[in-house]
Amino acid sequence: MFGEDEEGYRWSLNDEEDRESLLNLRDQFQPFQNIVSQVNSCSWEKVISEEQYFKGTLFRFPLRNEASEISDNLYDSTKVTQLFDSFIADADISLLFLRNVSSITLLHIDTNGLCNNRLKVSVSNHFITDLSHIKQESFDRKTCFKTVSQISQQLKETKSQWLVTTCLLKQGYIPEIDSLANKMSFYPQVDAAFQLDDGRSLCNGRLSCFLPLPNNEPNKTGLPIHINACFGLTDNRRFIKWQEEDQKNDESAMWNELLTKEILPHVYLMMILDAIQLSENSALPSRTV
Repeated sequence: MFGEDEEGYRWSLNDEEDRESLLNLRDQFQPFQNIVSQVNSCSWEKVISEEQYFKGTLFRFPLRNEASEISDNLYDSTKVTQLFDSFIADADISLLFLRNVSSITLLHIDTNGLCNNRLKVSVSNHFITDLSHIKQESFDRKTCFKTVSQISQQLKETKSQWLVTTCLLKQGYIPEIDSLANKMSFYPQVDAAFQLDDGRSLCNGRLSCFLPLPNNEPNKTGLPIHINACFGLTDNRRFIKWQEEDQKNDESAMWNELLTKEILPHVYLMMILDAIQLSENSALPSRTV
């Protein structure tokens, strides 16, 4: 038990009886057993009995297969496959703005324990420190090259190159942003990512709130860059709030307006200046600028 009126059990790998339960209660722990061998390169039995340690955290999210008072949205294998496909479609931009996640592997494990690797995507960063153009005292700025690598189900690898510029507004320069940031625990930072590869689209930018928002018209930037920020989102987390007639006093909508008016233009300007200087230094092909 975790606490009063809170049901649950805790098994310790340091306890002999608990280890025996983990090995014998096969049905209960079956969802974890197959994935452990995939992410840990050793069997469930070895992790429990010999190593008595697992480096990581596993989450299990049971999918709803019966209607309830909360929702009648049921999930079957078709819907799960659609979720996989929607992630694969955005895989090349899903890691651009994450701080601590550098790779994602999408696996399908069938009832027999056979594993099918649907996708692996990873990102590497190369920060640029020798940019000498005019700096703005009100912002902390970082610029880096990012390489996103994808390995598909057919083991075909594709790579894309990105220039990513980040601007974080320092405290004390725009009181309205400072006040809302403290009140809502939001972060006054905007990131912009520009694809450097040939054949890229020049007007297909997307909005992200750490992860890409759904690929529809309201979430397109109309610019050749993807834009990321800690935006205030609608309740279903699919759209950004704006100050429309019924949301004039909505603080999340006010925050979004301030980000786009006060910080985003500086990020875009810094990215352009960065690209020009990198091109002059032969670190960036001139055709990409």
